[in-house]
Amino acid sequence: MTDTTIRPAIPASPPTTSAADGRSRVWRTLIAFLVTVSMLIAVSGVAVFARSATETGPDYLPTTSVAYAETRLDLPGDQHDALAAFMAHFPGFADTASFDSKFDQMLDQVVSAASGGSATWTGNIQTWTDGRFSAGLLALPEDAAKSDAEAPQDIVLALSVTDRAALESQLSTL
Repeated sequence: MTDTTIRPAIPASPPTTSAADGRSRVWRTLIAFLVTVSMLIAVSGVAVFARSATETGPDYLPTTSVAYAETRLDLPGDQHDALAAFMAHFPGFADTASFDSKFDQMLDQVVSAASGGSATWTGNIQTWTDGRFSAGLLALPEDAAKSDAEAPQDIVLALSVTDRAALESQLSTL
């Protein structure tokens, strides 16, 4: 015969913690917080004070420029292989052996869209540059409500030139 008696559930007792465990947890949290704040202050200090007098930026930008960025498409060292391996996770770049041609196709599309279809990376730009380019922001926009056509353009773009004759030939066709 089975026992059908209903028994009340025994409430589980909460885990007991001693006062010492609570204090050590507070101290560990406080120490972790202080170390984190110290690291943030140290990194901020390095970022602010690490600029030497020689790091003034390019000569073609005024010293009052707000921002400057530089990039290289020639991918020195193992950056080419690392980027190809990373891009293999995206559609169209699965074959790392064809990475260069796929990357050129992508740049062709970007340049064509930016130029209204009048230029491509491989046909008009790649012939005279090694792929290093930079951009400088001269001033922050004063009125974000203005349309792009009305707003003054305070951006300077620069590309490295490896073949001046090829560049001049391209410019003469514009």
